[in-house]
Amino acid sequence: MLTERKHCIWCDTPLKGRIDKKFCNDDCRGRYHNQRNSDDYHAMTAVNHVLSRNRRILASLLDPDAAAFTVHRELLLFRGFQFNYFTGAAPAPDDQVVYRCYEFSYRHLSADELELRRSGAPSTG
Repeated sequence: MLTERKHCIWCDTPLKGRIDKKFCNDDCRGRYHNQRNSDDYHAMTAVNHVLSRNRRILASLLDPDAAAFTVHRELLLFRGFQFNYFTGAAPAPDDQVVYRCYEFSYRHLSADELELRRSGAPSTG
C-alpha cells in the first residue's frame, strides 16, 4: 500500500495539490537536489583539478613541435604531477603501459625516466 506524502521533503511544510507532490515549491526542490548532489560534485571537482594540473605540467614540458620528450620522474613530482590520476591507460606493444592525460601520453622508459608524447605523434618504441 502506498502512503501519501503530506509534507515537503525539504522543509516539512504541509503540501497541497497533487497526491504525488514531494516539494512545496521549486526552491525546496532545488535545495534538496543540490544538497544530495554536492558530495559527488566536490569529488569530481577535486579529481578534475588534479587532472588539469597534470595536463598543464605535461604541456609545459613538451615542446609543441617535438614528437616526444624524455623527462625525469623527479621533475614531474617536483612540479606536483600526481601519477595516480590519468584519463586512460592502454598496453603498448612492448608490454608496457601507456598512460594518457587528455591529449598527452607518457610511459616509463626506466624507473627514473618517462617518455612524453602529444596525441597523434608517431611512436618510436
